[in-house]
Amino acid sequence: MNKKIITIEGLSFTYGCHPVLNNINLSISSGDVVAIIGPNGSGKTTLLKLVLGQLKPTAGSIKLFGTEAHKLKERFRIGYLAQKATGFNAQFPATVREVICSGRVPRRGLFRSLTKQDHVLVEQILEQVGLKQFANQSIGTLSGGQQQRVLLARALVSQPDLLILDEPNTGVDSHALASMYELLKDLNRCQGITMLIVSHELEGLSSLVSHQICLDKHICTCSCHSFNDPENQLRFCDRRINNHVKAKEPCYGNLSI
Repeated sequence: MNKKIITIEGLSFTYGCHPVLNNINLSISSGDVVAIIGPNGSGKTTLLKLVLGQLKPTAGSIKLFGTEAHKLKERFRIGYLAQKATGFNAQFPATVREVICSGRVPRRGLFRSLTKQDHVLVEQILEQVGLKQFANQSIGTLSGGQQQRVLLARALVSQPDLLILDEPNTGVDSHALASMYELLKDLNRCQGITMLIVSHELEGLSSLVSHQICLDKHICTCSCHSFNDPENQLRFCDRRINNHVKAKEPCYGNLSI
């Protein structure tokens, strides 16, 4: 039986008197690849902050590996690729290898030197993400897609049990994005890494994800959300069926309707 990586029960959150999330219930098991889809302002970023332990729930609970998210001490078990992570200045004084090495700090400790085994792992990750030839190059001189791979490698080098990606398609061309999705698919298949991917669109994700969650302050329950392919999503969309309208897109495209 797969272990529970994330368990969310009755989760609600408000900023002051403004409700952002309402009664979220969600369980993610080891090896799952879950995409959370929703429009701007749907609460996706807030949910991520709650998962990362940066915020505390107003009501309900959220646990990582059986521990309340904001109390988790083993932060190295989470790899995080932030939104808009690319865009380094060309003069940024760090090589690709140095940036990836910094990803070992959470597991090794701030004031402890990296071991020979750490450096071997860094070289393996460089090879895995296809950046070996850029190892000694300044990260600021790379393209947006290459920079994203560097930061993905930095997240992977901590050997996480959970990899979180926030809008990985931001600022990256379609070719680089497709290449990264293939890499993520291989990582999940070969290493069993659990992934939580937040995006405002499904394009390119359908072949990668095992579960799709549609969020608009609450988890939407339309029948179309059980399908990853756009054709069946449109065919089984409750908005289209119940309202007898010829919707051009399923609910995930406009969750406010």
